[in-house]
Amino acid sequence: MIPPVHWWYSFAYTPIGSKGYASHGMASVMIDVYLSGVSNRMNEFMKGPTIIATIFIPLSCFVGICGVNYKYMPELKWSYGYLLLRLILLGIALTMLVLFSRMIWF
Repeated sequence: MIPPVHWWYSFAYTPIGSKGYASHGMASVMIDVYLSGVSNRMNEFMKGPTIIATIFIPLSCFVGICGVNYKYMPELKWSYGYLLLRLILLGIALTMLVLFSRMIWF
């Protein structure tokens, strides 16, 4: 025990910041843990819109190319051209869905 005469000297020479560093470090770790959890939840949420965009962007591109009104388009004169386009688009979408389900993204 410190004698009563010297209690002020021991208190005065104790670095004040040393008491705050521990709580500052703990607060910093708690903020990091919280932000990590928020980031993980956001990543799980953004997985859905990413999958939807990944499926529909190639389909939109393909339909945009086929929707251009050229004078000579072979699928316009063929009676099954529209059906073939629908089957190709369905095949692309199903292939991507199967790939995503195998990668366990659903």
